[in-house]
Amino acid sequence: MRLRASALLVLAVVACHACKEEQRTAPKPPPPLPADALYARGRKAMQEGDTAAAERFAHEGEKRFAAQPVWRELFAILDAESNREHAGVLQHTPQTRAALPAIRRHLLSGRYDDADALASHVLPELRPEIAVARGRSLARAGQWPEAERYTQLAIGDAKNPALQASAYGQLGYIAMKQQQWPRAIDGFTTTIQYARAAQMPTLEMKAMANRGYCRLKVGDYDEAIKDLRPAAEQSAEHRYQGMALIHIADIYIRRQEFDTATPYAEKALRIANDRQQIADSSLELCNIEFEHGNYDAAKAWHAKAVKARPKGDVDGALSDRWMNARIVAKSNPVQALQMLDSLLTSSEVRNDLTWLWRVQKTEGEVNFQIAKFPEAERWDKETLVTAQKARETVRGTDAALAFERNLLSVYDNYIELLVIQGRNAEALRIAEQSRGRALRESRSGTAVDLVAVAREKNATILYYWIQGKRSLLWTVTPRGIDVVKLDGENAIDKLADAYREEMQHSRRPPGTSELGIKLYETLVAPAKIAPGSRVIISPDAHLRALSFDALIVREPKPHYWIEDVTISYAPSLYLLASGPAWNGIGAGRALVFGNVPAEGRDFPKLAQAQKEIDDIVRHFGASVVVLSGTRATPASYVDAHPKDYQIIHFAAHAVAPPDAPLSAAVILAPDAKYGYSLTGKDILHVPLDAELVTLSSCNSAGRRNYAGEGLVGLTWAFLGAGAHRVVAAQWEVSDSAAPKIMDKMYEGIRNGVEPAEALRQAKLSLLKSGRIFARPLYWAPFGIYGAL
Repeated sequence: MRLRASALLVLAVVACHACKEEQRTAPKPPPPLPADALYARGRKAMQEGDTAAAERFAHEGEKRFAAQPVWRELFAILDAESNREHAGVLQHTPQTRAALPAIRRHLLSGRYDDADALASHVLPELRPEIAVARGRSLARAGQWPEAERYTQLAIGDAKNPALQASAYGQLGYIAMKQQQWPRAIDGFTTTIQYARAAQMPTLEMKAMANRGYCRLKVGDYDEAIKDLRPAAEQSAEHRYQGMALIHIADIYIRRQEFDTATPYAEKALRIANDRQQIADSSLELCNIEFEHGNYDAAKAWHAKAVKARPKGDVDGALSDRWMNARIVAKSNPVQALQMLDSLLTSSEVRNDLTWLWRVQKTEGEVNFQIAKFPEAERWDKETLVTAQKARETVRGTDAALAFERNLLSVYDNYIELLVIQGRNAEALRIAEQSRGRALRESRSGTAVDLVAVAREKNATILYYWIQGKRSLLWTVTPRGIDVVKLDGENAIDKLADAYREEMQHSRRPPGTSELGIKLYETLVAPAKIAPGSRVIISPDAHLRALSFDALIVREPKPHYWIEDVTISYAPSLYLLASGPAWNGIGAGRALVFGNVPAEGRDFPKLAQAQKEIDDIVRHFGASVVVLSGTRATPASYVDAHPKDYQIIHFAAHAVAPPDAPLSAAVILAPDAKYGYSLTGKDILHVPLDAELVTLSSCNSAGRRNYAGEGLVGLTWAFLGAGAHRVVAAQWEVSDSAAPKIMDKMYEGIRNGVEPAEALRQAKLSLLKSGRIFARPLYWAPFGIYGAL
């Protein structure tokens, strides 16, 4: 027992010494901030809109610096600014008559002229902040032009990133409240940049949440979710979290992914700390139950939303009325139509194009429900007219690329109405209205006779319309138009994604993929296309990133579809019809870029680029103009007058950032004006008349998929600039395989073979080689887009 007690005593002594050692080595707490540094932090918190933090700094300053009159007054003013309920603190705080507190008191009282007059004499550096404050006050009053004018004045005079961030955020807010979505997105994007530079994470997060909402409104759902997630993942105390969760739920509802939407709406309701968020999250849950067909549950959630809805929430009240009409329509469609008519006559709906087309669309749905097909069609037409007016408000901006996503359900309802009546050709024409709209804006023409297009091209057209619960495939031949129903969007997209992934990474023997067989039987077999056909595919959704060449036909023995048919892709049939037929290149000229120096570790020198260029020169001889090495710059592309060439070829790296598709770029040698990137935006500004542009580059077909517009990237940019056809790759290409495909393709073109067939023969040469290049990884990524 003594031995045990001694051991315990030793342990106690050691522990005691350890405690003392720990006390001696523990870091000292940082010294309290001096008044100016503490106050600066409080002001920065106010600029970020983090009033809780500003209030904490104010209270600390009031306690610690109560004996210093000027600091006491400044911290009291900060306290009142951060929490208007504490304004009484100023009544007990003597005025020191110092300039800074006097200006702050004027601002707090809304006396902007007095504040500006005093600042102009003693503290002119405060004038931009005063202008921002005045602009904020005017914005709250809905005086948008004046609010913007003062905010712009502040931006012109402000010298520090923090104030710039605050001012640009205010510009974004002003534009957002006027539903000027592209301007709002630009404003919040600039806010994020300045907030990041000024280390203002709260303001950065707010700007991202607001930008996410604006992107939701223009239909850019993927980017909207990326912006909203940071706010959705904040702690439950942050007031922006609920808003972000509600918007994410809304996006998934619009995508008809209701099970994914549910947890976001439920969490938003759990953390809701004001009536508006209770109402909005309840309404999202109402919408989900409605779409699931649980109408009693939808009614209960709707009642909760209406009860919680605060006065003055005009948009929320419209949402409640619209949702109520949809619920009533399930039991009393006549009454629902009366409710919708009442909404249509309200000034709030008439003056808001987004609301107007939403209510018009619902009118069409209810008339369709009761089999009033002529009335339903009239409303569908009116909805599209209204929606296109709304689209004009974003025309010419990046937001226009995403906007068509808002309208897919409108088109789908109209298409369903026409298909039910057996009006298949009219249904296809309505679907075609949604395709390639931004590309088509630069082309003139009239309505397209689709059967005539198939006859002129001597081809079968496969036109896909992929939607939530069911999809459609139109087959257009010189004899007429047929349509069949396919699986819904999720099933087809998942299958296409899985096969695309398998082609790039699987080492299974060529032609043995069950996924490839299933996709062929799902997507192509219903069209009954004979071997030897020319096929033009207008894909949709994730099918735009799928190599149809590599689908596998089961009979008579498994083989790739490319062995049976010649395939090309058309972003829209209108674009296809407007493109001239291939008549050979004759004595045409070729412009070739490539073999540029390495540009850092990301863009090493392509070992086979010079061989690729030499092969083109061998095929076309003196008609080729080659810009290689350091001469192959973005500026040299512009200066070469590319409109004078029939063939343009790039043997170079490319990048395709999915979050900025028009920043996709061919990587060339650097120059002073453009750097080393020839971007999609640069390409669009240089008119072309080329018969063929070839991008022997990775991901050159594009990686960002927009509803209606398709894959947007380098291919889209060259077509938009006027190129008739573009050969590009859907994924990374092999530096060994690409030159072999290009050599064989240009050999065929030189011998009079049209590009689509010449590309097919080149790909077949690899497939039939019996070597590693037989795998689709090496030949399948290349496709031809545009005219046939």
